[in-house]
Amino acid sequence: MESFKAVAVILKRTNFGEADRYVSLFTRSRGKLTGIAKGVRKMTSRRAAHLEIFNQSKLYFSVNNGTYYINGVESINNYRNLKENEAKVHLAFAFCELIEKISPEGVPNRKVYDVLLLALDHIDKLSEELTLSYCDKVIERFFLRVLTEYGYISDTMSVDVMEYAQQIIGRKFNSIEVAKRTL
Repeated sequence: MESFKAVAVILKRTNFGEADRYVSLFTRSRGKLTGIAKGVRKMTSRRAAHLEIFNQSKLYFSVNNGTYYINGVESINNYRNLKENEAKVHLAFAFCELIEKISPEGVPNRKVYDVLLLALDHIDKLSEELTLSYCDKVIERFFLRVLTEYGYISDTMSVDVMEYAQQIIGRKFNSIEVAKRTL
């Protein structure tokens, strides 16, 4: 049984069973991974708060038959300011949704990881009120950088980045649709 540790951003969580959760995360060294956090939904779980979406955490894994198990976790940055503002949450959801949908499982991409961290840090530190047009610009710039890094778009292409990203994943982004209705 292999074991390792990695720093990751939590992209998505899905409950299953009585007390367990699938956690989709993005690491610098191993790319996107999906791990199982056993017992994390129990009231007595000390790991639950560290596995909140958008958190940057240090995770301790064991691997058994190709399945990643999250055995321990420590928060590095929980982006508290981001989580207290609805517009910032919508931005972060859009970032994480794109990464979760287009990143191949287990293929590292350090530049995309760094772009994600920079984007989360940027919106966490913003102090002014966010407008819909500002959010659209930030999302478009983020999508452009990520899609360029993965080779979907070249710097010389002239495309509507949002439309192109939706074509790649085959549907509209849930996070962006919700943001447009609420902002």
